[in-house]
Amino acid sequence: MTIRRCLIIPFLGLLVLGCGPTAEELRKAAEEKQALAERETELVAMKTEAQAMMRSAELLDYQAKQTLAKAEAVTSENRKQAESFQAKEKQLEQTERELKTQSERAEQLAKKLSADTKELSEKLNANNELTEQLTAKLQATKKREEAASLAQEQAKQSIEMAKTDASQAQKEMSESKAIAEQAMQKQQASEAVMKAAEAMMQDAKKQLAQALELNEKSTKSQTETQRMKSEVLVMKQSVDEAQAKSDRQMQMANEKAKVNEIEAKKLEAKAESLNAMTKEIATKAKSLEERAKELDAKFKSNEELAKQTDAKLVEANRVAEETAKLKTEAMKNAAAAKADLATAKMQQTQAASDRKQAQEMLEAAKKEKADFEKLVADSKVVLEKSTQAKMDAESAQAANEKKLAEVVTAQKKVDQTASKAARDRAAAEKAMQETKDLVASLTAERESAKQELEAVKAAQSALEMQTIASKEVRHAATLAKQEASKERARTEEIRREAEARILEAEKQTEAARHARADAERAIELAGQASEQAAKAKAAAIREKASLVDLQNAAKKERDAIDVVMKAMQESQTAATNAQAAAESARQAAAEEKASIAAIAEKAETAQTAARQAENAAIAAQRRANESMQESTSAQEVAASRIAEADAAVEAAKMEQKAAAALMSQANEQLGFARELKRQADETILRANRERESALVAKSAAEKALQAVEDAKRAIGAKRTAEAVQKSAAEAAAKADAELKEANLNEKEAAAQIANARDGKVAPTTEQPASASDR
Repeated sequence: MTIRRCLIIPFLGLLVLGCGPTAEELRKAAEEKQALAERETELVAMKTEAQAMMRSAELLDYQAKQTLAKAEAVTSENRKQAESFQAKEKQLEQTERELKTQSERAEQLAKKLSADTKELSEKLNANNELTEQLTAKLQATKKREEAASLAQEQAKQSIEMAKTDASQAQKEMSESKAIAEQAMQKQQASEAVMKAAEAMMQDAKKQLAQALELNEKSTKSQTETQRMKSEVLVMKQSVDEAQAKSDRQMQMANEKAKVNEIEAKKLEAKAESLNAMTKEIATKAKSLEERAKELDAKFKSNEELAKQTDAKLVEANRVAEETAKLKTEAMKNAAAAKADLATAKMQQTQAASDRKQAQEMLEAAKKEKADFEKLVADSKVVLEKSTQAKMDAESAQAANEKKLAEVVTAQKKVDQTASKAARDRAAAEKAMQETKDLVASLTAERESAKQELEAVKAAQSALEMQTIASKEVRHAATLAKQEASKERARTEEIRREAEARILEAEKQTEAARHARADAERAIELAGQASEQAAKAKAAAIREKASLVDLQNAAKKERDAIDVVMKAMQESQTAATNAQAAAESARQAAAEEKASIAAIAEKAETAQTAARQAENAAIAAQRRANESMQESTSAQEVAASRIAEADAAVEAAKMEQKAAAALMSQANEQLGFARELKRQADETILRANRERESALVAKSAAEKALQAVEDAKRAIGAKRTAEAVQKSAAEAAAKADAELKEANLNEKEAAAQIANARDGKVAPTTEQPASASDR
């Protein structure tokens, strides 16, 4: 405003001098200076616009960098996931190998381990406890399935919350866009106010023209010449001052032109940088397009993985059903094994009772033999056959020593089996206790054998003391003795066979017990397999949900890429606008230079016109006094109009500030939207973690399948144990038949001894005894 007043006042003074063409030239100069001032304001506005465009371009560049950083983070995460998948596959292979080795070791241990019949009762109790544990585990699996379903529902709720957050972010983005549109509308309104102010300025110019016309009329009416001389001197001074001011304004205009040139160069440099940025953004856009293609391929692969997980889920359900069936079969087989073990126990007790009866019969035979030897003590032939009895006793002693050696070897074997069981099994103390019991029983048998040996030695001493025997009964005694020795040998052989069969039956019962233990392990493995299958099912469901989240994340990422593409297009348009602004600034600078040159020329013409106006000032002074009042009133009106225009300009500035505040609010809301986007990225990371847990569940499902295979193998072992148990039952039946035959043979031997006692001679050939003899 001060510049405008400084420009208007001297020109009004020049116009007062009263020359028609000079006043028009001064008016034109004033209009041109006013146009220069308006151009300056336009240049300032253009500069602010260019700065705003640069800021928007910088924001777009920052957003593009953020998107690129996110794309790089996604690629790094994908690489990490691929590496983790490979590592987990290697771990799965290693676990498969370990399971194979463990299964082989289990088979070897099943072949090597052996224990006694006492474990059967303990294992029965343990089986009952295991059944209770299985029921508890089934209840726990049901609870876990319920917890998994609850977790699945919570995951669904979290997904819905994420969706609502995303929708809120979209709403806030739309609200920020609406606020930005409101700011644009307010800016347009401020531009309209600026246009109105320009119209008011034009009205003020028209009023100035009217004032100038009034001044021209007043110059014609001025007649006083003496006053004009003094006033001419004043006017000269004012003209000199105006010339000095015009020189100053010329310097200022030159400086402003230089500044405008510098700013135009800066704008050109910024335009070039924007072009480079647009090129970089185009390259980044290409990379983003490639990334979008990769994401599409990843999306397709995720869909394929989802299909595979669905198929695996179906397979896991089928495996769970099979494991349930195998579990029921194993329970049935365990019940059958219990019944078979009970029958084997009964057979074993029967065999033990038969063994006791055989021993009692042998002791009765020994007593009868002692009585017979006392009866034939007086015979002389006993001396000759005493050596034979001694030989028989020595052979019996050798047999007893052999039996002792067998007992020692059996004890060594038992010790070996006990040591192996202690190394291979966790419950080594029970096995050692049972082996100790078995050793004690074997030592008791050894002591009984020693007692028998001492009895044989006592019988030998008695035979040596009986030196006198009867000749009449020598032949019968020798025959009876031979028959008795044969029968004794036969009974001993039968007893040995019975003992061997009893041992075989015990081994078969042990095999049946091991088969039962294997069946119980199979039941446990089946329960574990069912639990792992349920876990795999829940994990597959979670994996499916995580894949759906990944698909949504990929869609969001594609939308973000579209937004980045739109921002790139806007940055390109901003760059073109900045180039146009730079070119317009150049044109404005050139026009200012031309206007400054024109003002200089017009200042020179004004000086000449002022000199010419000195002569005409005397005549115009009288007319100037008359129209001075009208010109002052017109000036006051023009000043009021100018003040109104300035107020309108200030109001437009205030509205621009309000629009800037609204833009800042919009930026804050954009920041809030970015925060929501970050939260969405965190949910995507959580989905990736859940996917990793799904892969762990996949490995667990594979382990469950392996456990099912182990259960099948255990069922096969159980079937073999049942076959062995059947063979043991058959062997026990055979042993019973042979024991019965031994009883018959002992009865026959007793009958022959009775015949010999009565003095009857038995035939040399072995014939069955008649009914009368019996």
